[in-house]
Amino acid sequence: MERSLNKIAVSLIVFCALVTTSCVEKRTNSTSTGNTNQSTTTNTTGSDGSNGSNGTTGTDGSSGTNGSGGGYDYNHPDCRTGSPPGISDGGQNIEYYKINNPKLSAHGTANPNRYASYYPNGIVWSSLNDLDNSISQNIFRTNSRFHIRIKALPGPQYENDSKGIYCSYVAEDYKKLQVGVVVRKQSATSGDYYLFNDINTGEFSDVHSFVVPPNTTEPLVIEIRDIGWDRTCSYYTDQGFPNVQGACPYAPVWDTACVAWEIQVATDDTKDFPCPKAY
Repeated sequence: MERSLNKIAVSLIVFCALVTTSCVEKRTNSTSTGNTNQSTTTNTTGSDGSNGSNGTTGTDGSSGTNGSGGGYDYNHPDCRTGSPPGISDGGQNIEYYKINNPKLSAHGTANPNRYASYYPNGIVWSSLNDLDNSISQNIFRTNSRFHIRIKALPGPQYENDSKGIYCSYVAEDYKKLQVGVVVRKQSATSGDYYLFNDINTGEFSDVHSFVVPPNTTEPLVIEIRDIGWDRTCSYYTDQGFPNVQGACPYAPVWDTACVAWEIQVATDDTKDFPCPKAY
């Protein structure tokens, strides 16, 4: 009898020890391991953490796809033929400038260049001398940004060009223009030059970023020169003489003909073009 009671006592002690150990292990796993996983996954490197998808460097963060350093679309589908709303990359409220009213136009300068006296140094249009009085020169003030794009327009006929010279002949059917542009300080005789090439009639060129002269407080000057067209080439081609040297693909515009264009300008004070750049 006594031996049976001893066995029962020993069995109870072992059973209680096993139960106690099991309870302690469960509490330890629940408290220590659970907190560790929560800290690692949620607070430090989790999807909503400082380095996560919505964190300071994540997809929607300050340096991310939609952050302050990105997200601007410079390939708007209307850039080639239209004037889509500009990009305010610095809080600007003013749209980029469109210089097209009245129409900008000029006679050609090809030999014999009978209107050369109107175009000193080959400059057929200047914002300093030929800008309409309704437009302020101050729109050309800037500190860093001076972006320009050009639209080729059909040739005018039976109207005055920007110098007041009458376009007395039927407009020639050119398909493309090339337009040379100089941007300079008012006190300088030369500046940054760029030739806009292969501009289809009725379409805009890509955007070019001009160098802004340092220490400039007065409005900059835009000068148009070296206008070429494809009409001379197509004229000879129609006569059975394709690819004539000096006529193809571009040649100076005949002095009896007129060509027209539009200038658009983006500065520090305006929104930028949402269009491809041709740097």
